[in-house]
Amino acid sequence: MPSPPAVTPPPSFLLKKTRILQQLSVPISEYDDLSPKGSVDVGIRDLIDEINGLEGCVTTSSCAGRILHVLTASLQQAQIVLSAALQAGFRESGALNLTSSTTEPPTPMVGIRSMGLALESVIGFENEGREICMVPEWQLKHLVEVSNQRFVENTKRIERFRTLLVEMSVSGAGLVREVRKGEDGGEWEHAVVRRERKKAEGLRRAEELRKAKESDGGLQHAEEVPDLNALDQNL
Repeated sequence: MPSPPAVTPPPSFLLKKTRILQQLSVPISEYDDLSPKGSVDVGIRDLIDEINGLEGCVTTSSCAGRILHVLTASLQQAQIVLSAALQAGFRESGALNLTSSTTEPPTPMVGIRSMGLALESVIGFENEGREICMVPEWQLKHLVEVSNQRFVENTKRIERFRTLLVEMSVSGAGLVREVRKGEDGGEWEHAVVRRERKKAEGLRRAEELRKAKESDGGLQHAEEVPDLNALDQNL
């Protein structure tokens, strides 16, 4: 089955990617950003370089143990990145900016999240400058063991994501290979992408309708405004 035609990245995407790559091109010892850490995590730098090597992707922020943001050049590219993330085990991942407010096509932002591996536990407190431990040593050792196991699992998921993303990108879009058409005969899109796109479109229509009613002298027929909750439930 032939691959879908390549999508030319919008000028705004190319400009952002060029600027980001210029910032990342400086030596690691000289690099600085606005994150609390102030630099790119060493454990994820190779993955970032691979993602940025893809024509339709550029990373905007990252944390090896928490989240990775990838700006994409098109809805099709966003579907590839999101599908790779979900299949790799990052089930809390999602996408934003699926519609455009300008004449340019949308450039979705995909958030690859590993929140399902997070671990929180109260082990102590501070009192008048003293740090007081509330749990026995054996429990602390167990928490350390569980935490290390989750770091190992996170590393495995990152490697799965890396492999899937490369395979899908090289094939021209793994998602399109699987299902070329949606139920309505149009271009297929991932359920998460479709839900977020529909929600964004509903919000925009509601805002346009509100402004139109205000210009006519009031909101006499508020019931005509789309029910976004009902819209989301029907997706």
